This record gives sequence, C-alpha cells and structure tokens, in this order.
Amino acid sequence: RRPHDEGRPRLGVQRALGPAGAPINRGRPRRDTEIERRPRPFVTVCYALIKCDLGAEEEVADKLKEMEEVAWVDHTYGAYDLLAKIEAPNIEKLKEFMTWNVHKMDRIRSTLTVNRRGP
Repeated sequence: RRPHDEGRPRLGVQRALGPAGAPINRGRPRRDTEIERRPRPFVTVCYALIKCDLGAEEEVADKLKEMEEVAWVDHTYGAYDLLAKIEAPNIEKLKEFMTWNVHKMDRIRSTLTVNRRGP
C-alpha cells in the first residue's frame, strides 16, 4: 500500500461470475460477430483508419460497405473518422485494393492501414 492510501478501504477488481464460475459478459455482444455480413473466403486481414472531409463520414462509410472486400465499417472519435476491416486473398491484392479503391475515393483525406498477423 502507498502511504497516501492509509485509512482508505482497499478496493480490488471484482468480476461477476456465473454458476459455472465463468465471467458474465454484461456488455454488448462482440461487434465483429454482430456486424459480419456473410462468410468470407479471404485470408489476409487489415484494419484501415480513415480520415474524411468534414461531414462526409456517412457517405464514405456507405460506399465502403458496398465493396466486397470490406467486412465492416465503424465510426470513431478522435484523429480518425472511420475504422474498416478489410479482407483480401493475399497481401498483394490487399495493397492493390487499398491503393486503387480506398485511396482514390472522393472525400477521403488520409488512411492508416494496420495489417493483422497470423491466421
């Protein structure tokens, strides 16, 4: 205990457990299972953070959702406006899709792409 904590009750992190002793999920269901539209045969996955022109977030999100390679799009707060999960058969196709489809879209100012490692 730290000296300035003297006299205060010690609080620990408590988790709610169900009858079998497993943690209870009190929040929303996982978003990735909630949003997935269809099964995908793709193997290479990346997440793209996208900055849009002011007020263009909905328009850009709708255009992205129409593309087969885009699994889902979500709105964010902060430096970027959108987060998209993008899937392709291999890294070359992923680079090609990002270059010729996402980067060339009107009203997108910049992107940051993060590749997922592993299966």
